[in-house]
Amino acid sequence: MSKIDTTLSEQTVFQKRLSSVAESTLETIKLLFDMLQLRDKVTAKHSLSMAELSYQLAKECDNRNAMLYYLGSLTHDIGKIGMHDKILKSNKALSPQERKSLHAHVEDGYNLLKKLNLPQVILDISLYHHERYDGSGYLLGLQGKEIPLAGRIAAITDTYSALTTNRPYQRALNKQDALNIITKDSHMFDPEVLSIFLKLREREK
Repeated sequence: MSKIDTTLSEQTVFQKRLSSVAESTLETIKLLFDMLQLRDKVTAKHSLSMAELSYQLAKECDNRNAMLYYLGSLTHDIGKIGMHDKILKSNKALSPQERKSLHAHVEDGYNLLKKLNLPQVILDISLYHHERYDGSGYLLGLQGKEIPLAGRIAAITDTYSALTTNRPYQRALNKQDALNIITKDSHMFDPEVLSIFLKLREREK
């Protein structure tokens, strides 16, 4: 049984969350997440962490779709399944060409998920999670409210999860150090959504 199977079977936590999600969507996400785990456990662990963060934040910002944020976060990096190990598992700085290949995972993942007719929130998380509020992100360089809400939420939860998860190129930071970095770079994130996220983390303490 996969990690996502175990997690999603815990009725005391997820029963109400799943009631609003089509069974076909749930089964598709579980299958994709199994594929991601087989490809790279580090990315899968990061995605699980991001999923819970996204659910919590969406409960405050877009409650009706909160469970879709959970599922969308599980597959936000699905485009990395076809990425060469030299890039995916590199512990060194990437060359400009390698970084371009890394950035391609956004479009690759979105194109895959779009073919599966998944809900728009899930597609938006995949396509926009690297966009930044000040326009410095990728792939489209959108800024401000040009970025759909799902992308603005995912930008924060993806960044925080990435900073607090061990990666080949970076040891996990403690939660406070990660929050310090996000606060320092606050211009990259929706100020209203970031304020809510920071309050949730404070409440967590």
